[in-house]
Amino acid sequence: IWRQGVRYSQFFMVAWLGLPVGLAMTILMRISLLPSTTITEHAYQIGALWLSIAWSLALADRINKLRTELQSSESHLSQILEGLPVGVVMYGKDRKPNYSNRRVYEILSNPARGIIADLSARRTLEEAMAYFSLRLEGSDRPYPLSRMPVQRALKGESAAVDDIEADLLDRRVSLEVWASPILDESGNVEAAIVTLQDITARKEALAENEQFRLHLED
Repeated sequence: IWRQGVRYSQFFMVAWLGLPVGLAMTILMRISLLPSTTITEHAYQIGALWLSIAWSLALADRINKLRTELQSSESHLSQILEGLPVGVVMYGKDRKPNYSNRRVYEILSNPARGIIADLSARRTLEEAMAYFSLRLEGSDRPYPLSRMPVQRALKGESAAVDDIEADLLDRRVSLEVWASPILDESGNVEAAIVTLQDITARKEALAENEQFRLHLED
């Protein structure tokens, strides 16, 4: 497998090479085929030390390879998330976002009015709801925290709603929001993954259809 290019086999062979060489030198010194010197006297210990050092290098190489593979996977995942047509936000247990894709910025930002969906602001869930003026659909009432899918996901419950409006001062954006908990190995909530979609056009089309239905009835 060394000839097949598997790197860890190279470290394995190099690691074990020192030990038999050291043992052979010790035996040859005992039968007087090699002179007794500091090196030949301690050749076996030197071989064992060589083995330990080579194993350490092999472990470091393996860790570096895994880190490279992880970085490559993270980069690939980030490209996928950035290309999604829906906004994606990751909330940690501290109730602050750790990641958001470009679509979140496009949906919730209104730079002309100073409203920016900036991840570096590290707003808590409550602060984000106030900053983006999340309202109950068709009213000026703040959206209830208890009904927010993020809040429910951080408690271990998957949830979805489509009655949220973000008041961006010169316009309102209707949102459909889904959230699901991410659990650790013990089954405890570690984070929440949230997706959101601008459904303003859909809501307007439904309203127009309703008006048209009423007109037909009249």
